Amino acid sequence: MLNERWDVENKLSQYIPLYLLQFNLPSKFLAKERTSVDKQEDYTNIVITINNALASKLESIRRSVYEEIGKGFVNTSMGWIAVDDNGIKHAGIANKRIVDELTKVVESGKVTFRDGRVILIPPFLIEKLRRTIANHYYVKAIRVLLYYDDAKEILEQALSQLREGIETLQQKIQEAEAERKLASLRKYQSDRQKIERLYESFLDFYKARFS
Repeated sequence: MLNERWDVENKLSQYIPLYLLQFNLPSKFLAKERTSVDKQEDYTNIVITINNALASKLESIRRSVYEEIGKGFVNTSMGWIAVDDNGIKHAGIANKRIVDELTKVVESGKVTFRDGRVILIPPFLIEKLRRTIANHYYVKAIRVLLYYDDAKEILEQALSQLREGIETLQQKIQEAEAERKLASLRKYQSDRQKIERLYESFLDFYKARFS
């Protein structure tokens, strides 16, 4: 029994835990493509119009969603990765934003067509659409175990990208200072601080496991 436990622990020690972002944020085109499938299943024009509205809403919040994700994750060749609970937190915030914003589209209880017509959405259809949103649009962090060398390579890639991001923002800060663009200066400084915090968390994680 002790030997078996030692074997398991020994095997696990060869792996490095990371968080990988799992998400489904289809493009506006793909979101609308869902409409053609629904139409074949005899959905009404109400559902078609709502699907188009959901696609448009998703596009309008996409940038802010990725900004939230970027506070805890770094985009690598493997995908978006995080090293601690900070990633889980920001994935949760992004997910809530998506669900809340898209749910508002259907909870208004009505659909307005281009010609000005307004049609009420049946209560049963609102509930069905709520479930569709929860199942088809999401962001979440999942824990994965990578081989030691693979994790090292991915983390070094993430650190390199973060350093480049800091350097780019530092250059923009200097340019904004020279041109006295105060609004841009404040934004670049704030962005740099966010990336620096993320860089420090990744660097601490890296040092703790590979130094």
